[in-house]
Amino acid sequence: MFIIIIFSTLGTLKYIYLVRPFSAENHKNKIINDYRIKLKNCFDLENKKNRKIHESISLIEYCVKEFGLN
Repeated sequence: MFIIIIFSTLGTLKYIYLVRPFSAENHKNKIINDYRIKLKNCFDLENKKNRKIHESISLIEYCVKEFGLN
């Protein structure tokens, strides 16, 4: 009985160590996707033809400052 408990504990610990990196990567990917969506909305790519170059540069500077990517 004691051996079964040891093996099941070791199996559970091994499973936890295998799953932990995947959850960390999923969290990292979620953060990256959130920033990507926010930046895409901030850049307002649908109306880029209606802006002058200096307005686009100002908008890009604003978005980078807004999201702390300096």
